[in-house]
Amino acid sequence: MSISNINIQIVGRIGNDAKINKVHDYFAISFSVAASERRKNDQQVTAWFNCTYWSKSDKIAQYLTKGKLISVVADWFDVTEKDGKTFNNFRVKELNPFLEKNTDTQQPTQTERITDKPIEEDIDDDLPF
Repeated sequence: MSISNINIQIVGRIGNDAKINKVHDYFAISFSVAASERRKNDQQVTAWFNCTYWSKSDKIAQYLTKGKLISVVADWFDVTEKDGKTFNNFRVKELNPFLEKNTDTQQPTQTERITDKPIEEDIDDDLPF
């Protein structure tokens, strides 16, 4: 079994603004995602994921900015070492950089409309039971 067949979902914040590299007819849009968790002893542990999104357009890069909450589905494709540290690199298959409210328009994203809506609003009062 090849490890590149394993998909992972990463939800976290972007570490730096995306970098764009042109490779033939495609754009390699690279960014890192920090996923943190708080352990029992109140210690916060952060894992960094280096991600590359391949596209024929570089327009998505404008939404991949430092601090932005993002969700990506990716597969592992490479390991690199630098200054004694090991980095796992992931190829992005799907991404959703629209998890937070747009502060310019104050309009919630589709994700927020689904998750922030109280359950009572979904109940149909015309039900026969």
